[in-house]
Amino acid sequence: MTESDTGRSGALASLGRGLRLATGRPGLVTAIWSWHLLLGFALAIPMFRWLNAATANRPEADALAGRFSAGALVDLLQFDSAPILRIMQAAVAGGLLVAVIVSPLLIAATLASVRDASRDRRAIAAAAAALYWPFLLVIIIGRGVALAAAGLAAAVAGLALAPLSRSAWETGFLWAAVIQAVTAAFVAVLLLAAVDFALVRLEAGRSPGALSAWFAGVRQTITRPALTLGIWAGAGVLLALLIGVYIALRELTTRGSVSVPSVLAVGGAFVLQQGFMFTRTWLRVGLLAAEQDASDRAHEASRG
Repeated sequence: MTESDTGRSGALASLGRGLRLATGRPGLVTAIWSWHLLLGFALAIPMFRWLNAATANRPEADALAGRFSAGALVDLLQFDSAPILRIMQAAVAGGLLVAVIVSPLLIAATLASVRDASRDRRAIAAAAAALYWPFLLVIIIGRGVALAAAGLAAAVAGLALAPLSRSAWETGFLWAAVIQAVTAAFVAVLLLAAVDFALVRLEAGRSPGALSAWFAGVRQTITRPALTLGIWAGAGVLLALLIGVYIALRELTTRGSVSVPSVLAVGGAFVLQQGFMFTRTWLRVGLLAAEQDASDRAHEASRG
């Protein structure tokens, strides 16, 4: 068995254990999903207030109460003078800021809960609070570097593939774009996984500080690329399947909601969407648990 085969089998084993651990902690998954749901509601409030102000005093909007129509809504809003772009930018910026501030606590609580299920809520909260600042530093630096490196890799690949994209071959520019995107994704996945491995090391107490943990995480992804890419590829396949199921169910429910009131149609769409978001949260917890398992096994192997 080659090293890559060993890495793939280890990745599948770690991912399976991680997903089982996530399944065994429904309270943790529900708490993280509830937080994201509350954040989504908070960010949607300015949009709903603007939508209400734009349609409340227009008789044409009464038709939307019986049956929602995207085209009719666009016609109603095309003459609205509200700064919708600024409203959306403020909502997105505020959401990202809140997510960055809170995510260290959620990830630390996830790792602490996965490592020792016997911990009570107070112990998990204390562990998350103690790890907050190192986690925040790793997340900001690591994900910033991942984003910059992926952009740089895409730019370099674009320059290298310029002759292919400008060639007379009809599909040359498409292949160049695909290779460029794959290159950027490859770099991004390795460096984002390095962030997760760094957080695992900090939670386990195997690194004295944020920067040393991040460098160790980068070293682990580079020295074990098959393991890292295998875990993320497995999670990516599951996510693609979830998206496919969600789209299929949405199409089926959309066709069946033509004859039902808008309130029921919107409620059904909301339940379906949040079911997908809950499953995605479960997958993210499982991915973290899988990376924790892989990191722990690598640490045990290095100790002989």
